[in-house]
Amino acid sequence: MVVAEHTCMTLRGARAGGSRTVTTAVRGVLGENGQEREEFLASTRQLARSDRRQA
Repeated sequence: MVVAEHTCMTLRGARAGGSRTVTTAVRGVLGENGQEREEFLASTRQLARSDRRQA
């Protein structure tokens, strides 16, 4: 999972500060088991929210 802020959105054009894009690729058990995938993604969302609060 990659969370990135695109400078093209923050520095020019829309000037939308804080615009982020999330890209996710799943392999192995996460690609095969929907319940495992949802548990993993829920935990990463929780970490991302706590990381934003600390910034």
